[in-house]
Amino acid sequence: MSPELKAFLHLLRPPMRLTGEQVRWRLGMTRDEVRIISSPAIVDRVREALPAKERIHVLSNATVLRPLGNPSAMAAKYFWEAEISRLEQDEEWLDKAVRTIREYWRQKKARKGNSQMDEREVIS
Repeated sequence: MSPELKAFLHLLRPPMRLTGEQVRWRLGMTRDEVRIISSPAIVDRVREALPAKERIHVLSNATVLRPLGNPSAMAAKYFWEAEISRLEQDEEWLDKAVRTIREYWRQKKARKGNSQMDEREVIS
């Protein structure tokens, strides 16, 4: 455990504005996972690729992790600590977040596999 993480986790009162890395520490996720669940565009793409009956099992745009202040795509993102505290206690939200992340990676691997198959067909 890094000294920064240890110090953050032992704060009596965390800051009201958390960085993406601090959110990652709080939720036990990787940097990519926080990026996935905080991007409405990615969540939309994941949802649209699923059959309609399975869409209820992943995050919607209404439940995606929202950064403060509407930052641009390349800007640092900050999150409200009270919202992170609420979400980390919400089992249903965490379940949907994990399912969204898993589905994102499954779809990405499928696209990668298809592109590799296309390349093999071109070479043959």
